[in-house]
Amino acid sequence: MLLHTMGTSPSQASRSPSRARRAWLLVGGLALFLLFGYLVRLAQLQDLRAEIARQQQELQALRRQQASLEEERDLASEPSTIEALARQVLDMIRPGDQIYPMPEEGPAHPTEPQVEAPQAPSEPTPLLSMEWWRNLLGE
Repeated sequence: MLLHTMGTSPSQASRSPSRARRAWLLVGGLALFLLFGYLVRLAQLQDLRAEIARQQQELQALRRQQASLEEERDLASEPSTIEALARQVLDMIRPGDQIYPMPEEGPAHPTEPQVEAPQAPSEPTPLLSMEWWRNLLGE
């Protein structure tokens, strides 16, 4: 009856630990919820950082490719490059150039007879023929 003398009834004393327990459970649940939310955001942040690093690598590769293409464009716009391409690809000549005809590629000596490859027999020899067995056995 010590509790009764402090100004609380026995029914209130039995409910107090239950309320305190519920309060702690609520605080603990809220803390777990906030911790879970923090961990989810942290994982998302890591994913975004990885994506940024991948995008930066891709951007560097594209910049290198762009520099290479710009260099090729500059080279292709030079008159000497245009002339070399016109001579090699289009077989163009300048006025006053001497033309030296080159022989077409072919056999070194056209008078040599062409050797034809041996041709396979028109019909295969059956394996069960008597001639095949005689040749095999040496008769």
